[in-house]
Amino acid sequence: HTFVDMEVPTLHRHQGKWYLLFAVKKDWYSPAHQQAILPAKPQTGELYLVADRLDGQFEPMATDNVISGTADGLYAGRIVKDTKEQDVFLAWGVGPDEGFAATEASYRLSLPRRVLYDEQGKMMLEK
Repeated sequence: HTFVDMEVPTLHRHQGKWYLLFAVKKDWYSPAHQQAILPAKPQTGELYLVADRLDGQFEPMATDNVISGTADGLYAGRIVKDTKEQDVFLAWGVGPDEGFAATEASYRLSLPRRVLYDEQGKMMLEK
């Protein structure tokens, strides 16, 4: 197994690809997956897998399938359409209960961040 646990799964479709987004904590990476992603480190945040069909095998596009990691302080996100029909990411801000520092964003819904896609369909958040 790649992860010991995966929380809050959600599906998103973009240009014929299905994206399975899910939240994980860095402690939930299997030892084998930790080795597979080197030199990257396990992240607490939102990750995704991709399939060509809804009933297809969902796989990572690359070793970096993190859309929002530890540094972002976000968890359990969703992709929704904004008023301009663009994909934006919304998530929950983490805090001391999860081992993060308390910030103004802790335990609140994040501001929307635009989702960008590269030519292969890899997702990333606009800075």
